[in-house]
Amino acid sequence: MAHPRRLAAIMFTDVVGFTASAQADEAGALRRLEEQEELLRPLLSSHQGREVKSTGDGFLVEFESALRATECAIAIQRLLHERNTARGVPPLELRIGVHLGDVEPRGGDIFGDAVNIAARVAPCALPGGICLTEPVVDQVRNKIPNALERLESRELKNVRFPVSLYRVLFPWDGAGSAPFLPDRAERPRIVILPLLNLSPDPADAYLADGITEELTTAVARLPGLSVISRTSAMKYRGAAKTVREIGAELGVAVALEGSLRKSGTTVRVTAQLIDVASDRHLWSQSYDRELKDIFAIESELSTQVASALEVQLGAGGGRALFGRSTDSTEAHTLYLRGRYFWNRAAQEWLRKAIVEFERSIAADANYAPAYAGLADVYLMLGRRGDAPLADVYPKAVANAQRALALDPGLAEPHAALGAIRQEYEWNWDESEREFRRAVELGPSYSLGWTWYALFLGHVGRFDEAIRYARRAQALDPVCARAHAGAAEEYHFARQYDHAIEAAVRALEVDPAFGPAEASIAAALVEQGKYDEALGRFDRAIERVGAQALLGRRGHALAKAGRKDEARATIDELKRQTTSSPSASTFLSPAPYASLDIALIFLGLQEIEPALEWLERAHEQHVPEVVHYKCEPIFDGVQGEPRFQALIRSMGLGP
Repeated sequence: MAHPRRLAAIMFTDVVGFTASAQADEAGALRRLEEQEELLRPLLSSHQGREVKSTGDGFLVEFESALRATECAIAIQRLLHERNTARGVPPLELRIGVHLGDVEPRGGDIFGDAVNIAARVAPCALPGGICLTEPVVDQVRNKIPNALERLESRELKNVRFPVSLYRVLFPWDGAGSAPFLPDRAERPRIVILPLLNLSPDPADAYLADGITEELTTAVARLPGLSVISRTSAMKYRGAAKTVREIGAELGVAVALEGSLRKSGTTVRVTAQLIDVASDRHLWSQSYDRELKDIFAIESELSTQVASALEVQLGAGGGRALFGRSTDSTEAHTLYLRGRYFWNRAAQEWLRKAIVEFERSIAADANYAPAYAGLADVYLMLGRRGDAPLADVYPKAVANAQRALALDPGLAEPHAALGAIRQEYEWNWDESEREFRRAVELGPSYSLGWTWYALFLGHVGRFDEAIRYARRAQALDPVCARAHAGAAEEYHFARQYDHAIEAAVRALEVDPAFGPAEASIAAALVEQGKYDEALGRFDRAIERVGAQALLGRRGHALAKAGRKDEARATIDELKRQTTSSPSASTFLSPAPYASLDIALIFLGLQEIEPALEWLERAHEQHVPEVVHYKCEPIFDGVQGEPRFQALIRSMGLGP
C-alpha cells in the first residue's frame, strides 16, 4: 500500500567530534549528549519542529516550512555559541543541515530522498555552522537576518546529482548582516592541474612545474575567479584520477590540464579547459614555440582561459596578468628552476634554489621574482633552524624589499616581510600591513592566508585567525600545511578537539607530515592525555627530526611524571647550547634549544629556571617566542612579572 507523501523541511544535527571524545572520555561525552537534549528540545518545540528520532549524537527533525527549520537552526547555533563562550567547559558544537523535499511517513518515521539528502548535507557544515540546500534558500531568502554564502555544488554519497549548498553566516564569523550574494556575483573556482612532463629528459620537469605555477598565479589575478592553490593542485601530479573525480574533491567547476614536451630549443605545450560536471572540453589548444618564447605561451594560455570562461580581463589585458618584468628567457627559466627546488623544501633543495635564483639575477639584475624567491628561501632557512637567524633574516628582508622596489604587485615578498616583521623584529603593525597587502594582491595565495592567520593568533585575535585559516583550507584543500595551520589556530583558541580534527585532516592528505602529528600531541598534552601525546611526539620526531621537538616531548614527559627522563632531555639540550657553531652558513645550529629547555622546566613546574631560559630565547629572537602571549603551554607563567615584561618588550602587552 502506497503511503501519502508530503512536502517537509528536514533538519539533521550532528555533534562535532563525538566519536573521538567518546573514545577518550565516554562519561563526559554522554553528559554533553544529555545537555544537548536539554538545550535543543525546547527550541525544537518553540519552532514547531517534530522530533522524528534521535540519531545517537544528533536529531532528525521535521518542520512544515523551510523558514521555521532555518530559524530553529540559527537559534540552536546562537544558543550553543553563547554556551561555549561563557562557560569553562568542553565545547559542545553541532553541524546542522536543512533540506526541503517530499517525504513519505511510515508510523512515526519518515523516508525518501529528502531525508537522505538532509543527512548528507549536515556533515558539509563547519563546526558550529549550518548548511542549507538551494530549495531551502529559495524559501528563506531575505527573510532571515543572517547573510548566506554560496558554496560549491557537492557530489553527495548515494545522491544521484550534485547538490547546491549555502552556509549561514553569523556575526562571530565577521559577516555581520551582509546581504545575500546573488548567483551572478559568485566567483567560479578553477584548478590548474600540473602539466605533464613528456620531455625525453626527466630533468625538464622544472619547466612543466614552473609554467603550471606561473599560470596559477596569473589566472588568480583575474577578478572573476577563485583559483585552487598550487600546493593542492600538485598533489594530483601523476594521480590515477579523472578530472571529474579531482574536481569533485576540490569543489571546482572547471579544470585546466595539459602537457609539456621540450626537445632541444623547442617546446610544445598542450592544454584543455574542462567543465568538471559534464566532462566537456570548453577549449583546447597546442602551442609550438621556441623556448625563448615562453612568455608568449604563458600569456596566450591565460588569455584563452579567461576568454573560454568569459571572465573580465580588465584594462591591462591578459599579458599584464604575469607582471612580466624581464625580457630575458634565461632569467625566467632559471627562476622557474629555483622555484622548482624551493617547493621541495628540504635544506639541500633550498641551497640549490639559492644558486638558481642568483643565476637568474645574474642574467637580469632587475628581475623582481628572483629576488622574491631568495627572500622566501632565506626565510625558510631561518624558520627551519638551518642557519643562524641573524644571518638569513636580514638577507630575506633585503631581497623582499628589492623585489617590491622592482615590482610592487608581487604578493610573496609582502608575505615574507610580514613574517619577518613579526617573528624577528616584533613590529606588529607593519607585519599586519604586509600580510594584508599580500592577500589583497594574491587572493588565492593560500600561504599568505595561513601566515596572516598565524599572526592574528599570536596577537590574540582568535576568531579572525580561525576564519582566515579556514580560508586557506578552502584554497588549499589537499595541502597538509594549510590544515596544520588551522590546527594551530584552534590550539591557540583552546579548542583542542577542533585542533585535533584539523591536524587529522592534514595527515589524511599527507600521512608523513610530521607537524600535524606534533599538533595532535600538543593538544593531547593540554587535555591531560600524556601517554598518548608521547606516542604522537615519537611519531612526529621520526618525520621531522628530534631537534625540532625535544623540548615539547620533554615537557610531556615532565607532565606525565617521568621527571628523570625529562631532566635527561634538559642535559642533552644544554650540551647543544654550548656546541661550537659550524663553519657552514647552512649548518649552524639555530638557538632553539633555549626555548626547548624552558618548555621542559615549565612541565616540571620549576618556574625560576623556566623564566631564565625563556629570557634567553627572547634575547636570541627564537621565532616561537611570538607564542608567549597566545599558546596554552605558557599559561602557567602568564602571571609572572618577568614573563609579562618579555611580552611587553615584544609589543604584545599588556
